[in-house]
Amino acid sequence: MTVPVASGLIKMFWGTRLNIGGVTFDGILSTGHENTLRITTNPIEFGADVADHAVIEPRRITVVGIVSDHPLSLSNVVRNITGVVESVGGLFNNDTAPSGISVRAYADLREVMESRIPLTLETNLANYDNMMLVEMKVDRDKETSKVAILNMVFQEVFLTYTDISLVSVTPSVAGVAAPTTPAGSKSPLALTKSVASSWAKNVKNFMAQITSVFN
Repeated sequence: MTVPVASGLIKMFWGTRLNIGGVTFDGILSTGHENTLRITTNPIEFGADVADHAVIEPRRITVVGIVSDHPLSLSNVVRNITGVVESVGGLFNNDTAPSGISVRAYADLREVMESRIPLTLETNLANYDNMMLVEMKVDRDKETSKVAILNMVFQEVFLTYTDISLVSVTPSVAGVAAPTTPAGSKSPLALTKSVASSWAKNVKNFMAQITSVFN
């Protein structure tokens, strides 16, 4: 009974390897693919394009992976030996900083998140471009102190591209005349002087007529 179980464990760990940001997981326990279309809750007028009132939300992929300080893959023997040497070396110094493969994997994934660089996520169901690691949770207890079970959430980033068109602005356009001042137009100042001169002339003539009457 123990042989099939052991074989199943080895197949689970060896057959589902994944690399994210340089971190190689010993196994992927589960993946979740979330696709959402958000539709408006307001009434849509009959005959209108319904697609204008439906928005595709960013895709979200959840991945639960495991990284062990003692992975089952034979290709990691050298890495295990390095970890043992580091552990033995720690007995002879005062450095109490956490160490181990799982600790380094956690630190590397934090760098991936904090770098905020879109990446391509490849799964056995579909491949997703422009994904970012937005959430990460690590479960660890006294029985799994040498194993890191990482719960990760990746979310799609919508990228847009803007086209720039150069427009030439010419002062004069062929066939269009430049604006001109209409002939005969006068400024308010010139019109006021003309009226004042005419009024003064009329007053002078009137006074001359009155003077001639009394002479």
